[in-house]
Amino acid sequence: MTSRRTAHLLLGLLIGAGLIAPAFASDVEDELKLAFTYNIARFVTWPEHTDEEQTEAFHLCVLGKTPFRIANENLGRRRVADLPIEVIDLLGPPSKNLHCDLAYLSADAGDIGDVIELRLPETALTVSDAPGFANAGGIIELTRRNDRIAMRINVSNVRRAGLSISSQLLSLATLVGDESGAN
Repeated sequence: MTSRRTAHLLLGLLIGAGLIAPAFASDVEDELKLAFTYNIARFVTWPEHTDEEQTEAFHLCVLGKTPFRIANENLGRRRVADLPIEVIDLLGPPSKNLHCDLAYLSADAGDIGDVIELRLPETALTVSDAPGFANAGGIIELTRRNDRIAMRINVSNVRRAGLSISSQLLSLATLVGDESGAN
């Protein structure tokens, strides 16, 4: 067992026993959700970039103070699609030319709907732990099921964004928003 896995197991036991403050438990949960989101990105194909778009980095946009810090610390040195990850804080000043390949929107960060409609490019893969996110315009909603992270994927929104998600990932998720009747 790796030391990181051992640490997470021990942390889970301590949190469950009430020996660690809930705020710290929240940080651990955010870390796990961002790691999950990073792994999701490996199973997604984005549309080809146009010449005007920057392609020197994979842009991970994050909404939420704690998730941004965690993403910056843990994912800033990683790569997706052979590009280095650049972490962008969505709480920062609005940018007219904002480019996000993937956006993680923390449920406790405020009104996610406004961010989706006004600030994110329509080709961004949106992921959130906000309840009802997949039915409210988002693409992937992270949920808890039996103390595990599960996914709800809105396949209509995937198609609308021009993204392609691996059938391996789709088989692990609950599919919603499909005109053919998947729920």
